Amino acid sequence: YIYQTSATANTLKILTADGLALQGTVSGIVGANGVASATSDDASKEHVYVIGSGGSLNVYERALGSTALVAKTSFQEGDTKGTRGLAGANDVAMSADGTFVYVTSGDGESLVAFQRDTTTGELIFAQLLRGRVGLDSATEIVVTGGTDAKIFVSSDPGGLVSFDPVPLIGELELQRINIGFEN
Repeated sequence: YIYQTSATANTLKILTADGLALQGTVSGIVGANGVASATSDDASKEHVYVIGSGGSLNVYERALGSTALVAKTSFQEGDTKGTRGLAGANDVAMSADGTFVYVTSGDGESLVAFQRDTTTGELIFAQLLRGRVGLDSATEIVVTGGTDAKIFVSSDPGGLVSFDPVPLIGELELQRINIGFEN
């Protein structure tokens, strides 16, 4: 299956990959505008992460072979979990090994990292970068894999910044390594 978000309809749609036939819809995700997913380690479930410009990161689970998404948890800017950096969330991506979920926010001028349990799909807030050159007006995020993994964030009006994900003992530190260009 593939997923489609609609910021105007506040929905996430589940579609077949081979014809785009609608299989289901999740409503109520304010400003739904980005989705990332990964299969669990035991290959029995898919975890789906949906961001909303209303400042949310929503976690869903789907049993493989089913189209039903079950809401697991939600992170909201300023919630009781201490979540920060999601105001105006506009893109989400996952590390190649599935151990981190990253969210950019143009309004919050931020990059947020959540550590991901690859079996349960649960997320734990790991780090927030805010107010750094290149994160102002962040619009998109791309994560490369392999031993030289990089996180690239683009911003309006044409900037590009890259970060090295540097694992620490029990934590993650994102270090800016290169600021790109401006048009």
